[in-house]
Amino acid sequence: MRRIIASVNLTLNGYMSGTDGSLDWHFPFWDETMTGYSYRQMDNVDTLLLGRHTYQSLAGYWPQAVNRSSPSEADIVFADRMNTYQKLVFSRTLSRLNWYNSTLIQKNIFQTLTSLKQQPGKDMMILGSGSIVRHLTRLQLIDEFCLFIHPVILSNGIALFKQKETAYLLQLQNCTPLPNGVIVATYSPKT
Repeated sequence: MRRIIASVNLTLNGYMSGTDGSLDWHFPFWDETMTGYSYRQMDNVDTLLLGRHTYQSLAGYWPQAVNRSSPSEADIVFADRMNTYQKLVFSRTLSRLNWYNSTLIQKNIFQTLTSLKQQPGKDMMILGSGSIVRHLTRLQLIDEFCLFIHPVILSNGIALFKQKETAYLLQLQNCTPLPNGVIVATYSPKT
């Protein structure tokens, strides 16, 4: 059975981004170790689950990444994956998607994902997309949380989980400290 994995970069105090959606706090940590970890993580998936904001951000970068002057080897490898993987985009406001292999999902989320989990293929991964992580957590559809916890504290920002969320118990599966100070903590729902 295919799994849904939420892969999220977080500050120590639980923020996914600054209040304006900025991610500049995590870029200094993207070194060869983080890139290698992400490569291995992406090897196990063939479908990306994205919210509108994340979709628009990624769709604005990856289709042209290899055409930029002197693309890095990492950008070339990631561009191939980002552009060829199936992308399911959850949005009530978008009406059209322009990025390769993208499908708009506006209703029947639970039924759609439950059906996809039963089909053959690799795992599905949520990249960022806090609203999607929160919604699929409430629906109990996430099988694994892979949290990249950065040694950064923001005074405010957009939290992964809101204070009013219902308790959702998790069990630690693995914890890997990286040389750059980032901790990769993998959790599964506690049954």
